[in-house]
This record gives sequence, structure tokens and C-alpha cells, in this order.
Amino acid sequence: MRPRRHLPWFPAGMLLLAASGCSTYSTYTCPDPIGPIVRQDCEDYRVRYQNLQAKLSLSIGSFSIGGEVGQQKIRDPSELVQVMMHRMLALCHDYNSCRIDNAEYRRRRDEADRIFTAVMAVLEELKDPQLSTEQRARLSQRLVDMLQGRPAPATTPGKTSKPSLPPGRSRDIFRKNTSYFLASRYLPPRPPPPGRQVPYLLEARPSFQQQRLTAVRLELWGRVEEDDLLLLDDDIRCPVKPRGRHPLGTARCRGAFGARRSFTVTYVPGLTGKKVRLGRIDLSPESFTPRAWLAYQPEPLQLLPVEAERPWLIIDLSLPPRTSVSARCRRDGRPVEVDGQTALPVREASRLWWGGPRRYALPLPVILSYHGGAKKPGAGDWECRLSIDGLPRYRVRFHLLPDGRPEPLRRQRGRPGDLARPWWALELVKLPD
Repeated sequence: MRPRRHLPWFPAGMLLLAASGCSTYSTYTCPDPIGPIVRQDCEDYRVRYQNLQAKLSLSIGSFSIGGEVGQQKIRDPSELVQVMMHRMLALCHDYNSCRIDNAEYRRRRDEADRIFTAVMAVLEELKDPQLSTEQRARLSQRLVDMLQGRPAPATTPGKTSKPSLPPGRSRDIFRKNTSYFLASRYLPPRPPPPGRQVPYLLEARPSFQQQRLTAVRLELWGRVEEDDLLLLDDDIRCPVKPRGRHPLGTARCRGAFGARRSFTVTYVPGLTGKKVRLGRIDLSPESFTPRAWLAYQPEPLQLLPVEAERPWLIIDLSLPPRTSVSARCRRDGRPVEVDGQTALPVREASRLWWGGPRRYALPLPVILSYHGGAKKPGAGDWECRLSIDGLPRYRVRFHLLPDGRPEPLRRQRGRPGDLARPWWALELVKLPD
């Protein structure tokens, strides 16, 4: 009897619809230097790419293009999918036959998954009936470029071209599923700034050694300059550093913290020299409260130009390492499925600080195209239940409006004193044991 399959691991930031094509079924020890591998079911690749080929034919049909793959002239984009499928089948068989090691297999598999993700996203955009002929042609060409492994154009028609990037790479190489995408079209309302040339305080990340506080890093949102200064309790001076061209900055604090875990945060802009209080932070572990956010990220995450966004459910929890976190979501009472699954794996994206809470991320199956259209997917009442090691522990609810945004909480409506965050705050409720 064939052993039970398990869902494959999803790389951070990877769209669930484009998860790895091979599901595991046995382990095997290859001769040195490769060592143990987990053999893959290569037939899954065939099914995945055949489904993509069918969707491609429905979306854009056949048309003539001038590209080549090797010596073969391509008359139809579906032929490119055939080439990709055969390459991935060969890769899978080479891996199972111990011809390539785990690292090389994962690298090439993840690259294929990235292209698969990008193609699926463009196909979703092509469904929009209100696309103009020019927009449809541009998206179709971008799709073919990705299938052929060429970099997508990083500019729109009429703008000065810039040096091309490697296929699928963003100029912001640090973009992650939990990055702050400040160019989003779906940012929440924010309150007036705390002062002239004064940024908002986003979050603080402490460093501990043997339960002793040794440093604090504070994330800032707004214009930050090199001669600005941040103070903790007026006696700990924290140099401020801008983060490139982005309206973000970082303050790093070191000093004699002693037994203190709570601090008043004051900002002193170099332009005015006037002290402005940003608030108070509590870094004691017992002060942490689980939190939930809705973050809008580029879709696909690492491609330019950005032509669509996807909402991600971000959860901050205090959990031990290697804890299983999953979610079951409903929209208007109906189960949400991703790739035929209703139990969605929620993956750890980062650590808020060493030994402290962990940040988890789940991409929602909603793509918001920049190309307009009266109908926006995902509108309705959402409820997601989070399970920890298989037991339901938390519930988060939100309502997506027809324009793709959630209804803001009362404390995030852009009034003075409201929450200032480029993510949408959500109510996270602990379920009874």
C-alpha cells in the first residue's frame, strides 16, 4: 500500500496556489556526497502543468510570437508550458535517481514555483473584462516573457526605461511577506504625524542575553534623517538611520538598561531640535498580547512592475519552535479552498526578538488587480480560525469591502491618537479551552 501523502512545505512568500509540484512518498539514502533524500511523486508535475496549460488556453488562446526555446519555434504559449513541464519532470526524475542533491533540487524547484506563481497571477488579471486592448496585450507579452525565462519589463509605456533586472527580481531585494509595502494602494488611514519631521513609532524589538536586556531596535515610519535622535527615558541615546529611499528608519539603542523593561520614547528631529514624545513601550515578555493584521503585498511578491496586490493575514503569537499553525477560513459562511485544501498552513515568517514572539503569515486567495473592473474578488465577511498543533485556539474576523479594503477598527480611522501602522489591525479572539 502506498504511504499517505503529506502536503509539501511552502517557501516563505510563495503563493499557495503555486506550491511545490511534488508530494513526498518515501525516504532514500543516496551514495555520498548526496546522502538522504525524500523521493518525490513526479506525476504531480504533469498534472499541475496540464492544468496550467488548460487555463492558459482559456485565457489568451493561441497567437503567434517570435520566441524560441532551443531550436524550436513557438507558435502558441501552451508549447512553452509543455517545455516547462518536461524540464520539471526531468528534474524530479534526476532527483529521485540521486543525480542532483537536495540544495540544487530545491533551488530549481523554487525557481519553477516562482514562475508558476507569476503566471497564475497574470492569468487572474487577464480575467478582468474591462482590460483595454493595450493592457491585455502588455499582460500577454509579460506572461510569455516569464514562460521563456526573460525578465518582465520594469516600466510602463511612455516612461523612460531603466536597466533590466534578473527574471522576477525586485529592486527591493529585502521585500518579504511581512515587509511594509508603503506604495500599496490599500494602506489604512493614518493619524496626523506626531510633530514636524517626526516619524511614527511602529514597533520595538529587544535583544536579550541570559534574560538581560542588551539592546533595542525601534522601527520608524516617516521621514528620518541622519542627525535625528531618539531617546529612551531621556538618558539612553539611540542613533537614527534612514532605510534607503523608503519613508522608514531604524533607531538602535544600547546602554545601561538595568532592570528596566518599560521606557518613554522621545524623538528629537535634527531640523528643529524639539523633543516630541512618541509614547511608551513595554518590553517585558508578560506584556506581549497576540495580535493580528492584514498586510497588502505585491502579487507576485518579488516582481516588477507591481500590477496587483494580495492581502496577507499576519499573526503574532508566543509559541515554542516547531509548533504547527494552521487556519480554516470562511467567507460569507462558505469554506475557503486553496489548491483543493481547506486547512491552510500558516508559516512562520520571522522572530520578533530572540526567544520572544513569532510572526506568522498566510496569503489569502484574493488578487486585487490594478487594471480596474467593477467586481473585486474577496468582498464579504471573513472568519479564520487558527489551530495550534491541531487544536483551535484563536479566531479573527474582518469584512472586506467591494474595493478590496477591510472595514477599519475604531482605533484605526485616521484620527489624532489613533493607531499609525501601514497594516490593518484586526481583532484576534482567544477561543475557550
